[in-house]
Amino acid sequence: MSTTEDGVTEIVDDGGHWIPHCPACSKPLDGDLVATKCNHVFHRACVPDDGSPCPKCQKSCDAKGNLDLFGLGFGANTERKPKVKLSPGAQAKAAEVCELQRQVEQQRREAEALKLRLQEAQAVTEKQKAKMKAAEKQRNQLKESCDKAKHLREMEKAKRESLLQKVNRSREDSAAVEYYHKKLKGDADAQDFLASMVDFMCDPAPLLAEVARLRDHHREQVSKQQKEHVSISQKESRIRHEITEKKRAIAEMQRKIQKCDAKFRQGTDQNRPEKSARIL
Repeated sequence: MSTTEDGVTEIVDDGGHWIPHCPACSKPLDGDLVATKCNHVFHRACVPDDGSPCPKCQKSCDAKGNLDLFGLGFGANTERKPKVKLSPGAQAKAAEVCELQRQVEQQRREAEALKLRLQEAQAVTEKQKAKMKAAEKQRNQLKESCDKAKHLREMEKAKRESLLQKVNRSREDSAAVEYYHKKLKGDADAQDFLASMVDFMCDPAPLLAEVARLRDHHREQVSKQQKEHVSISQKESRIRHEITEKKRAIAEMQRKIQKCDAKFRQGTDQNRPEKSARIL
């Protein structure tokens, strides 16, 4: 049994004659014949139902693609195609052709299987693409969250640096003020205190600058106070001088008043006897 190029099932008898047979019933093809869409020939009564698999290639049959073969027969009673006796060499070639056709059919089936696997792989690829899109979306969300966290961390870092600067500034001011008070009190360890603070700090320049600023401020205040003291002393001297002058003027006025009072009393005493004599 073999298959012709047009998909017809054939049986070779003992005499080397090729007899085509129906794939469904394995009887010689004669009478009313039909070719299906997959290029296999059946008796009309043996044609698979619409949607049923072909018994030869297992493909789904479609009744719309069937082709009626009017006047064509392959049976023993058919006069149009007499039996042909092949030579041994021709039989070998025919067998080789049938084997090649069988291999082609097998490769076609393998291609169909590979096509099916390809479709399945494409479906899996689509699913993987969908998963990848979801993963990318999640990655973008995580990236946004990470960027926000980085921004917050930078803000907190800047805030921390600002607070550290304020703390260091406050420490420098406190050390400078303490050194200033120690210096004003005349403590002998004021210089040692300043040296220890300079050794303790990583950057002593701001502390030394603050101490220098306090020193200059103190000198300015002392100079200002000295000038004010001199001015006050001068004002005090002028006021004392004016008071002395006023006291002298007052004393002079008092002497003049006393003289005038004495003269007035003398005049009063002289006029009293005259008044008494007149009265008598």
